[in-house]
Amino acid sequence: MGTNKKTHDEFQLIERFFSNFSFPASHGAAITLGVGDDAAAIQLPEHLELVFSIDTQLADTHFPVDADAGLIAQRAFLSAISDLAAMGATPLCFTLALSLPEYNETWLAAFSEGLRHSAAALNCSLVGGDTTRGPLSITLQVQGTVERNCSLKRSGAKNGDLIFVSGFLGSAAAYTKLLQTNRLEAPDLQHAVELFAASYYSPIPRIALGTALTTRAHCAIDLSDGLFADLQHICKASRVGAQLNLDALPLLSELTHTFGPTEVQQLALGGGDDYELCFTVAEERRKEIIKMGEDMECPVTEIGRITDTGNIECYSNNSIVDMSHIKGYQHF
Repeated sequence: MGTNKKTHDEFQLIERFFSNFSFPASHGAAITLGVGDDAAAIQLPEHLELVFSIDTQLADTHFPVDADAGLIAQRAFLSAISDLAAMGATPLCFTLALSLPEYNETWLAAFSEGLRHSAAALNCSLVGGDTTRGPLSITLQVQGTVERNCSLKRSGAKNGDLIFVSGFLGSAAAYTKLLQTNRLEAPDLQHAVELFAASYYSPIPRIALGTALTTRAHCAIDLSDGLFADLQHICKASRVGAQLNLDALPLLSELTHTFGPTEVQQLALGGGDDYELCFTVAEERRKEIIKMGEDMECPVTEIGRITDTGNIECYSNNSIVDMSHIKGYQHF
């Protein structure tokens, strides 16, 4: 946003809708150049590392094209920020590449307000980007800071570690399921739909939890493609296996009341869009982690254990359950 190649109309769009996104930086980092030049500049003290991630969301692939523009912006921003939480990083700034099929003032006003509200809550400044004409597409690159050599990775899980997950699973995928089956307006499901919609459009990036885990956890990942697929990423990167207790999965009662057992398993294990943290810690930290979650008012649930088997074994009622049919979100 803000190069000398842009037309007057594009400059006006940026000035009107995306010029008031500057917020105080934290941890001593400084944004020395933001929106309005060819590139942004960030100054970091020696004790910090810069962590960054990029995420693209497409209309009718990652969100309904006719959804409220403010909610679309909120979902895109918060889900991207979740990657920083998984690394134990504190949000600093972001860039936005926005492709629009047309100039729609009402849509842009709602989108920018939803984006600004979400960014302000995390003191995360918009420092640049691009706007272009085309199918509706939102790309966010998010930057954060973490103490040097303290970032969480997928590759640190150790045999014997306990596996924890934050929040609840399957609720965002439940919203997508009800949308696809035209059940969002079912009179008997309105309370459940409200909860599922909140999970879908307003995921909670677990920034405070991720930061606290940098000195407690061995590894972490955010759950974007589904617990089963993302836990496999941990196992592959760490060269370990896992035992997963299906009876311990944290589920909203509305999920189990709305769907049958098979659907619940698919939504919780393979639905994706949870944007919760899955992490592993040494067994002696069990009580510490549970208390930490309580103090933060962030539910954390022990759901299994890391093993040296090289694969994931799922259990229910102390019996092995074949979950090979569970697939996470597939991009292709």
